[in-house]
Amino acid sequence: MLGWAMAISDWDRTLPVPPILSRRAVAEAPGGWPGEAVEIRDGERTLRLYLPSAWNPGRDVELTINFHSVGWHAAQEHAARGIRGPLLQVSAGVGSRAYEALFADGRTADRWFEPVLQELRRRGAPSDARIVALDVSSFSAGYGAVRLMAKDPRVFPLLRRVVLADSLYGDLDPSKPGRVPAAEDVDVWLPLAQAAMRREKTFLITVSEVPTDYASSWECAAAIARAVGGELRPVEPGSCSATLDREHPLKARFDSGFLHIWGYGGADGPAHMSHVHHLADLWMALDRSKRV
Repeated sequence: MLGWAMAISDWDRTLPVPPILSRRAVAEAPGGWPGEAVEIRDGERTLRLYLPSAWNPGRDVELTINFHSVGWHAAQEHAARGIRGPLLQVSAGVGSRAYEALFADGRTADRWFEPVLQELRRRGAPSDARIVALDVSSFSAGYGAVRLMAKDPRVFPLLRRVVLADSLYGDLDPSKPGRVPAAEDVDVWLPLAQAAMRREKTFLITVSEVPTDYASSWECAAAIARAVGGELRPVEPGSCSATLDREHPLKARFDSGFLHIWGYGGADGPAHMSHVHHLADLWMALDRSKRV
């Protein structure tokens, strides 16, 4: 394995560098989104499609989808990282069940992708435009949608990069002592994790130490690392700038191929929010290391 067989003070310099997740105030930029925003109806729900000014109509569409964030913030973060393709922002409400319900009928890809392509064709994309890759990010409860996307045999091949920003939870196994995440809430992520280890996809998981009555993000991430034969290992303070933040320091990581799990300190609301507030920084860490 790469990067976990040591107390990580001198990891492989080709690995992505975790960003500093310092406390940060966010606000909508005065100029708004640098491009066009289009509403797409999905039953009673409204999705928002953002087209950056740099978007170049073409046949092969690389679509980014973001789950669970205020629309303007998600758009600003993806603009800050330099997104050049379309962004679909999805907000389903409170709790992971609301996001799982989006995919309950198994037809979500059909309901969403064709309207997106129709809007792109209206703006210059060719009639045979098609979605060839998906970059997906989620915060908090948004993982409920991502886990079902990862289970969908039609969607899974399209997944290129997935970022779970403190967005990974599960049930506890009542048959085992202590706090052990239920197997089904770990196993569902293994095909994606293993594909990333083979460098076929990129999968980044960031977690905090916020405690929960159910299996926490840290507990689930650690269980995934163990399930693929690894372990979240301590990161030596001072080994990178992310370890030096006073409130939310990088404390542990596991890396294998293009699978990355980064554990940050902090057990309160601001610690949780720091992951979505630095969504652009998480994506740019992958961009700089040229992950898939």
